[in-house]
Amino acid sequence: MATQTESPNASVTVLAHGRRSFVAKKNFAGKVTVRKDVREMQPQEIVDFRLAVAGMSAISAQVPGDNRGFQYIAGIHGIPQFHCAHGIRAFALWHRPYVQMFEQAMQDIVPTAYLPYWNWSEQFEIPHIFTEKTWHNPKTGKTDPNPLLAQPMHGGAPTTRKPGPTAKLQRIGAKLAEARMATTYDNLHPDLEGPHNGLHLWVGGDMQSTDTAAYDPVFWAHHSFVEYVFCDWQDAHPGAHQPKISASDFVPFGVTVD
Repeated sequence: MATQTESPNASVTVLAHGRRSFVAKKNFAGKVTVRKDVREMQPQEIVDFRLAVAGMSAISAQVPGDNRGFQYIAGIHGIPQFHCAHGIRAFALWHRPYVQMFEQAMQDIVPTAYLPYWNWSEQFEIPHIFTEKTWHNPKTGKTDPNPLLAQPMHGGAPTTRKPGPTAKLQRIGAKLAEARMATTYDNLHPDLEGPHNGLHLWVGGDMQSTDTAAYDPVFWAHHSFVEYVFCDWQDAHPGAHQPKISASDFVPFGVTVD
């Protein structure tokens, strides 16, 4: 099984210019990745995103257990590894290294790629880059299936979706206001997880189940947005007390709350 290694030019990821609290304060060589709203992506950035996901998918097609591949990373959340942190205090914090792991795997393939976020509190439909059936792949010179539309689930059938009505998504997005008003992490994490769960159910199909959700490429833009909201909350509450969470709740990442 191939193993990812840190390069001397490791990237630190932030959500937007000027943010302070997205990752621990450390000195990094190399570039800073800026995650953008899907609606602000430039054409080449969309190509880079698709090339990176297609590359991760190709790695899995060759060696399903390769930990650089889409299948392995998606399988951490549900089938077959079942490590997802839901309904517990670690919810928001566990998904942080998970999202970053996915993005860094993308950047191993396309260094300029980044993981965008889908702001479903304002954009009440699945972004078109995830729904288009085909795209022009500059690597093959052909019209290929859109790698952001679907991916196999644990090497099996491709993911599916069945989005709900716009009005329902508007109600789900409005619930984020409660999370933004939380004064402690203990209040934040359930208030954030609630609408997060609602979005999974609204997308429908395989996003409805924690067993299969991470195999749908839109999962990653959804969780990038959850990170955006979490980061906003941290910036607004610099004096918030650090929650006490067991290191066992961060498996398999080997990190702590710090």
